[in-house]
Amino acid sequence: MMSRRFLTILAAALVLLIGLSFLASKARYSTARGGGFEDVLERKPDTGQIQSIKAWIGDKPDSTVVLERAGDGWTIPSRYGWKAKTELVQQLLDDFSNMKGEIRSSKAEVLPDYQIDEKNGLHVVAASTGGAELFHLVAGKTAAQGGSFVRREGSNNVFMTRSSLCSSFGVWGDTPRPPDAKRWINLEVLKSERNDVDKIVLHGKEEVVLQKEFAPPAPKPPPPDQAPAATDSAAPAAAAAAPSIDRTNWTWKKDAKGEIDKGKADSILGTLCSLYAAEVADPAKVEEYGFGPQAKVAEMTFADGHTTRVEFGKEIEDGKKVYFRVDGGMPAEIYKSSVDRIFPTRKELSPQKK
Repeated sequence: MMSRRFLTILAAALVLLIGLSFLASKARYSTARGGGFEDVLERKPDTGQIQSIKAWIGDKPDSTVVLERAGDGWTIPSRYGWKAKTELVQQLLDDFSNMKGEIRSSKAEVLPDYQIDEKNGLHVVAASTGGAELFHLVAGKTAAQGGSFVRREGSNNVFMTRSSLCSSFGVWGDTPRPPDAKRWINLEVLKSERNDVDKIVLHGKEEVVLQKEFAPPAPKPPPPDQAPAATDSAAPAAAAAAPSIDRTNWTWKKDAKGEIDKGKADSILGTLCSLYAAEVADPAKVEEYGFGPQAKVAEMTFADGHTTRVEFGKEIEDGKKVYFRVDGGMPAEIYKSSVDRIFPTRKELSPQKK
């Protein structure tokens, strides 16, 4: 049986070992320059000069995500040049512009601990016209108190920053997956104002016409001390003063089969006015997607007279999605459940009998 004196010595030795380990860890990860935030990049970048941004995990260069500037926006070359999400790209550019951090280490041996070594780090390269490199950053894991660790390529100075490049690219965890280009795709294919639509024509198994009807505007009564104008010269002024139609309030015109349920027709309108793709499709294979005479088509006519045409082609092999495109533009995939909501039978659009 161990003596009390031996246990006391053992406990003291354990405390000493813990203390030494803590001091070693503190020295290993402590701030290298006494606090304060510094510019991570050697000079503040002019984000207007950035024409392309590439990102990849160090040991997986084949999974590079590329963003390219195109006019006032950005596109994703690996996704057939689809537009990128403006707000995400702008946030990334703001992070570059305000990249400040506190140095936490300048030792090469601790780079793997920060997940910021050549193999495990997220490499982010910004280039100008012609591919000239503007800067090359390597981003690592998220800091416990928020923000993340980052360094410049070729430097061992590890900065703790308030921004997180890894989060921007959807890279998380101790064994992070490569960045995914889909995260950057703007999948909003069509966005219209419901109140601006006057008519919808659905060409499916049967043709269904949904025509809005607006209540006639009530005429404005003349002022009590003013008689109604009777001269021809007063007619233009009276027309200009006529009240406008209330486009926020409508019903749907009856057709040969009777009344149309407003809630059901409004649901079709809402779906068509806010179309999102599930995934993009290769425009080089558009002939295989079932557009043309066999496609289902929804046409929306707007108050200004223009028409938007949405074609829905054949089902994809998984049976959950359908190819579609708007006004003959880039093809994409949409969930079949959305298409089914747009093309009910005419019978299903009739009001339920009470």
